[in-house]
Amino acid sequence: YGREWRAELVDSANHPQGHLNPRAMPFNNHTQMSLPVRVGYSGRLSLDKDLNHLLPSPQFAPVEAEDLSKLQRPLQGTFKLSDGYFFRGRDIRMPSVGDVRVSFQVVGGQHVSALLRLNNR
Repeated sequence: YGREWRAELVDSANHPQGHLNPRAMPFNNHTQMSLPVRVGYSGRLSLDKDLNHLLPSPQFAPVEAEDLSKLQRPLQGTFKLSDGYFFRGRDIRMPSVGDVRVSFQVVGGQHVSALLRLNNR
């Protein structure tokens, strides 16, 4: 019986008796796209949403101690900071069934090249 971090539920129907996994995740995976995506040093140009797939791959964005205070009230005090993650459990390196690890990824602060065509509006 192995324990590892998973982003999806694991069916425990075939596990030995007494090894039950949660039936629901406490949080769902969520992607938040900032629209419109601004490009250029001034940020006055925007990228058409159909071109978002051309952006660089997301990078891990570690959370910091000050981010704990930004959690919604019901979550404050239930998470701690560990290795750049919000974490709820005993040891992030030895996850137990039901532990929670929350991470963030961002696309930004990276140089990209763009060829633009201006349209009269």
